[in-house]
Amino acid sequence: MREKAEDYGLIYQPEPPYEVLATRWLSYDDLLVLKSVEEMVEVYYNSRQFENSLDWLENYFPSAFAMYETLSRYYETKGLNGVSHSRMARYEILLDFVRENMKEEETNIFAQILTYDLYLRENVKSRPAWASNQDSYKGLYVNFFKNEENRSRYFSGYEGYTTKQIQRMTHIERLDLPAQAGAAVAGAGKGPVFIWFDYLNRDPLTYKSRTVEVEMDEIDEETKDRKGSEFTGRTLRNGKNMLSES
Repeated sequence: MREKAEDYGLIYQPEPPYEVLATRWLSYDDLLVLKSVEEMVEVYYNSRQFENSLDWLENYFPSAFAMYETLSRYYETKGLNGVSHSRMARYEILLDFVRENMKEEETNIFAQILTYDLYLRENVKSRPAWASNQDSYKGLYVNFFKNEENRSRYFSGYEGYTTKQIQRMTHIERLDLPAQAGAAVAGAGKGPVFIWFDYLNRDPLTYKSRTVEVEMDEIDEETKDRKGSEFTGRTLRNGKNMLSES
């Protein structure tokens, strides 16, 4: 490198690791931009924890580089650089970034995709505040797991567990996403759907949970009482299992 330093106009640190500070073609400021983009790529892309969210977000930028560069400027503006952020904080920062740059409708879609990415990797017990409220569906979820037909037909590998244990070990999320959310997001473009995240059966390469689209009747308690019956549940629309793909 020393031999070619003059030809390439290299300016570099004299001590190891001899970091290049500028070249004939790249100024110091240009290299700072590249380093900041590299940091965003490392945190968000290389971690593979935000795949569907990033795929959707990239559609709103001229290129992937432009997206990461804009995100890096957001980090700098908000004083977020040089801080050891938790995994959950990275999700919150990404959502805040979208809130500042997009309309409410787009932000709501993004929040759902982000929730999908979150549960695809981990059955988090402390639900983030930015995730949609699912309390009105808890009764449906409980009855889904209690249903013996569902248990015997679809809960492969859970034979030795109780209903409550299966509930704790897995997760169901109601999503309502357009097709633009991406083909890798289970249920996208189908209107309101319920996705069951099966953490016992993960992809051995990506470690993503198996995702299964389950069908439930969204009936309120008043209607259920009037009918004098409980939800029995129809699961796996068309009997289809969907293993999320990147």
